[in-house]
Amino acid sequence: MIVLKPSKYRFLYSFLIKTVMLAGMICALFLFVITFYRTSGNAMYPSSRDGDLGVYCKIGTPILKDIVLYEKDGKDYIGRIVAVGGQTIHFLDKGGYEVDGCAPAEDIVYKTYGKGKISLKKDEYYILNDFRSDKNDSREMGVIKKNEIKGKLIYIFRGRDF
Repeated sequence: MIVLKPSKYRFLYSFLIKTVMLAGMICALFLFVITFYRTSGNAMYPSSRDGDLGVYCKIGTPILKDIVLYEKDGKDYIGRIVAVGGQTIHFLDKGGYEVDGCAPAEDIVYKTYGKGKISLKKDEYYILNDFRSDKNDSREMGVIKKNEIKGKLIYIFRGRDF
């Protein structure tokens, strides 16, 4: 009967296999689950300021009031969802807006100006900046499709040095 001696490199092989598996799981996490985005500008002030680093989750369906990272015309933007597919958003002449005939419940009420009535189809979102003077959102770009949304905000690292 032949008895094999344990290899003196067995621990090293085990360590390397575990390290490669851990690196693979971390890569999969960053490829398929989360992404990072550094805010530039104050379009989402006070929620997110210039220099903040946001962690965005790529999985799941965004809902009303979520802050999302989306791509339009090859550039990334962030904004808050104020209306979803099947809803109608109506901008009032005196400033402000209504979604399905009801004024939104917002913590801070901003004068919001837009154009007319917009009915959203399935898988469309209407996104506004929190700082409403910055109109670089759905008022200028139009509705945002579900496939243009890259993720919803799950955490913000407050900082200006990233």
